[in-house]
Amino acid sequence: MKLILTTLLFIFVMIMGKESYSQSLGCQRGTVVYHQEGALGVWYGTPYSTSCGPGSTTTTRYAGNVTPLPGPQGCNINLLGAGILVNYNLLNCSLDKFILLLLIPCCFIGISKLRNQNI
Repeated sequence: MKLILTTLLFIFVMIMGKESYSQSLGCQRGTVVYHQEGALGVWYGTPYSTSCGPGSTTTTRYAGNVTPLPGPQGCNINLLGAGILVNYNLLNCSLDKFILLLLIPCCFIGISKLRNQNI
């Protein structure tokens, strides 16, 4: 039984972590990150927000784990002015799709605890 629970937990952790390793380079200004670099180092395009806003769904993507590059790393954004170069992970806003995967091991633990009790 412990082997099954350990295996399920391992699979859950592997699925949760699959998106957290795809780091990208972007240019941040305020609470948004621009992700397309054009000619002469000018960043443009539709920016990603650094957090999930109200009304976000599981298909809404945002720039998570935003970390500035070391040293003075400036960048230009369209005609908006300057920003800073950052590394970020592109993530989904909601973890609702993983709730079922989390509930399965919890159910197994609950069932095993109930079976071991003397009622």
